[in-house]
Amino acid sequence: MINFFSAYVDRLGDWNPQLYRELKSRFTAPRVRWLLLASFICQAMVLFFRGGEIPVLDPLTPIGQQYNRYCLGTPPNGEYSRATFVCTQDMLGQLQINWRLWWLDGFTFLTIAGLTLLLVVGVYLLVADLQKECQRGTLNFIRLSPQGEGSFIWGKMLGVPSLLYGFLLTLLPLHGMAAGGAGIPLTLLAGYYGVVLAGAIFFFHIALWIGLSSSAKSYSLSKSAAIAGLFVLGILVLTSLTLQNNSWEPVFLSWFTLFYPAKALIYLARSTFLPTSTVGYLGPNELDQLRWYGWDLFRSAPLGLGFMAANFAVGTYWIQQVLCRRFRRPFSTAWSKGQSLGVTLSLVVIANGFLLQNYGGRDHWDFLLLNLGSWQLTLCCFFLGLTLALCPQINYLRDWSRYRHESPRQYRTWGWQNLVADDSPPQGTIAINLAFTALLTLPMVLLMPWVAPVPPGIGIPLGSIVTALAMGLLWSFTLTTLMQWGLVRMGFPRLLVLILALMLMVVLPLAIAIGAGIKESTVMWFTPMPAIALVEAAHWQTPLFFLALISQTLAIGLASWQFNRYIDRLGRSESQQYLAQESLKLKQS
Repeated sequence: MINFFSAYVDRLGDWNPQLYRELKSRFTAPRVRWLLLASFICQAMVLFFRGGEIPVLDPLTPIGQQYNRYCLGTPPNGEYSRATFVCTQDMLGQLQINWRLWWLDGFTFLTIAGLTLLLVVGVYLLVADLQKECQRGTLNFIRLSPQGEGSFIWGKMLGVPSLLYGFLLTLLPLHGMAAGGAGIPLTLLAGYYGVVLAGAIFFFHIALWIGLSSSAKSYSLSKSAAIAGLFVLGILVLTSLTLQNNSWEPVFLSWFTLFYPAKALIYLARSTFLPTSTVGYLGPNELDQLRWYGWDLFRSAPLGLGFMAANFAVGTYWIQQVLCRRFRRPFSTAWSKGQSLGVTLSLVVIANGFLLQNYGGRDHWDFLLLNLGSWQLTLCCFFLGLTLALCPQINYLRDWSRYRHESPRQYRTWGWQNLVADDSPPQGTIAINLAFTALLTLPMVLLMPWVAPVPPGIGIPLGSIVTALAMGLLWSFTLTTLMQWGLVRMGFPRLLVLILALMLMVVLPLAIAIGAGIKESTVMWFTPMPAIALVEAAHWQTPLFFLALISQTLAIGLASWQFNRYIDRLGRSESQQYLAQESLKLKQS
């Protein structure tokens, strides 16, 4: 069998050399045997422990006093415990068992365990493999090979975790059997597999981006383990939020939970038609009320699963553009300036749909402020990251500043330098992206009374909201301008500069405002979330408004002036720098 598989793998060499290389080095006879043995042991353990949960008749316990999760009897009043039922016998003396619930619990366990294993181990393997390639020097050799970027990306993504894929594929029969026993339709199960596949491709593209961005010359286990640890932490938090029954109102941040593929388990659990009180988890959820541009998409399982898959697909497409650029030029910007417009438009078009929700309770105003503030905070973090992705390395900036006057006249225009040239500063492109964001968001705000109607007696100050959102975008431009200046002046790694910018310019002001009372704190005027300060205030607080506006204008002006001075000085030739120093000495003497 191994020889037959090896012969089949040999044919991959003509189609994808990278995939052939990865599979050839991993699928050996001993590894396949260990994989099958591990799969058999894991499935046997699952069946053993799940079998131990099946209730059996206890002759020492009187009938009607034996309780178990999988029994079907209803407890007497006052003795009801959530998801615990009285064991009863049928006419043949056998215990009546809720087999559908038993299979659903096993299906849920296999689903979450398999998804965690796929994402965590897959990301770890991809990052560690690219670090090893970099340390051995083979990554540069692959870059010089004639294979295309797509061949490398898919070869790595399919080949590096191939043993993991094989292990999970051996679990599919048991997983499908559990789904059938729970009464989950085959079409819905196929939709869930599609969402998991889309999510895995998305996160594996992120792992490849991290690996290709690594400049470490030696293999570092700690980096791969740290990234895998972050994934484990995120999965634990999102799993706990997904499994527990909650009836909170949907907010803008609910969008981020859709990036967790196990969120689709809610639809699968509902298809079993088991009562929520019987299951005890995956019950009432914000998906019932979550709206996208006023549409209740997520009440329908096909539409909800389709949206989640499309959500992953859009993110995967733009990350793939980064990988294609970084494969040949590892120190190039993540996106071109034209591509950054597409990234911003994609984000804003999807995110704006979650900005307005329909709140009928008395806390409508608080939820609206939370949505507006979350939206502004998300945009600020996005534009800080986009500045990091578009700001060229210092050597490219030096060459651009030194030789831009030698370019043809049509390549020296403002539009060319800010929309086409990769080596120019990104400030103009960021301003254009912010303008497009404002134009796309303004209609949503003006349509607020119709898209998200408010209870009677509550007014919506559209003028204040529009001003607050515009001021938030101006704060984002201020922070990105300061970060651009910090990227070229600080000697820290670029990612560290981004972390410092987020901590000092976003997290610290918000922490101070929360400590002082987020609605009453004047610090909110100087954070990326001025919507809360402007809209919540009983009056406009004109001095604070103009103080914030003037401080932003001064910060943009001073940072831009210092940045341009530094770039001009950076572009001087060695002789110009020497003559300038000599001239300064003569003036001082």
